[in-house]
Amino acid sequence: MATTQTEVRGKTVATKNTRRNEIIAIALFALSVLLTLCMIPFSYDPNDPSWNSSASGTVHNWIGIIGSNIAEFFFQLFGLAAYLLPLLLFAAAWRRFRTKHIHAPLFRVVGLVTLLLAASALLQVFGAPKPFDGKFESGGLAGALIASIFKGGFNTVGAAILLFALAATGLLLATNFSFVRAYEWLASEFGTRFTFTRAIPEKFSAWRTARRERAQMRMEMRQAARAEREQLREAESKLRNKSGAERVADFMSEELPGAEGAGLAGAAIQRSARAAQTVTPSTQSVQVAEGIKLESAAVAASASELSVPQPRTLT
Repeated sequence: MATTQTEVRGKTVATKNTRRNEIIAIALFALSVLLTLCMIPFSYDPNDPSWNSSASGTVHNWIGIIGSNIAEFFFQLFGLAAYLLPLLLFAAAWRRFRTKHIHAPLFRVVGLVTLLLAASALLQVFGAPKPFDGKFESGGLAGALIASIFKGGFNTVGAAILLFALAATGLLLATNFSFVRAYEWLASEFGTRFTFTRAIPEKFSAWRTARRERAQMRMEMRQAARAEREQLREAESKLRNKSGAERVADFMSEELPGAEGAGLAGAAIQRSARAAQTVTPSTQSVQVAEGIKLESAAVAASASELSVPQPRTLT
């Protein structure tokens, strides 16, 4: 039976960026930069002339009178949540530059609007302070309206939970952000850096065990030293209570290790010591008399030697 094999080679097709995509990306990027310069605190001045202000004079906004009117419109409508607009436009520009086209643009727009409205309502629910000397609400007109509706039906806690859910949904629709990928990235980046915290309980228990063992060892050493001191005291007290004869007998009973005939020498010394102890006064006097006689005999012999005349030699 003949078999046929088909080889399929995977080819990586590079994304082609057409001129139209590049032009759209540049336009979105320029728009995000213009909105940023319109609304940053260094540029926006609530006293600049605009559609919501009757002031006249020098315009302090970096983008001029048009920038002042645009910033005033977005701040009045979305409040501080308007700062999300430049970020989202920059993300859209980057996405447009890297891909051929944006998938499901309608859902992207819906997600953008949902994210802006939910963020402005959350600012209003949590009572963020009014910026720029109270020129507008922190959540804008849209945030104040949505917050009042949600708080009236769900109170503050319920409104906050629902608005957080809407904001997360809008973020997922407006961008390619994924909470699962974010969690995996955080786990891969920081999971290995904090592994030492898992070993803290084991290290602590090992340290406590070692400390307990060292304390037990020190206690045993103190008990052994105390017992040794008590033995030394008992031995010293026994030595102090012994008489002189007992001390000599103990000394004589000890054998010198490694010496030849040590036992015999010790026995002889013991016998001589006992003989010395058993001498009576009468025997001591006899020994003294004999010693005197021997000395007198020696003196007489020496004198006789001196008195004997020497013989004369004959000529």
